[in-house]
Amino acid sequence: MEDYKYSLDIMRQELKSKWICPEIKYALKASIEALGKQIPQRPTHLTAKNDIKIGSFIFHKGCKIYSCKCKEWVGYKDPFCKHCGQKLKWD
Repeated sequence: MEDYKYSLDIMRQELKSKWICPEIKYALKASIEALGKQIPQRPTHLTAKNDIKIGSFIFHKGCKIYSCKCKEWVGYKDPFCKHCGQKLKWD
């Protein structure tokens, strides 16, 4: 995990360089986004205050629901977010 973070730091520093052409900056930004999604993130845990319908599912008041950092709902123990591709951490 530290290797990911170290790589992200280096790429972010390189983006600040005025000597890099726009194409390389674009490639670095895409790489930063892709690598960032490989670092597992904990979903946000919420408790339904009222009955909620999400897609074809109904969650009743008091149910535990989870959302990714992209603010979309994720299923419990999903390995990744189906909306943005973020890897999820459930421990």
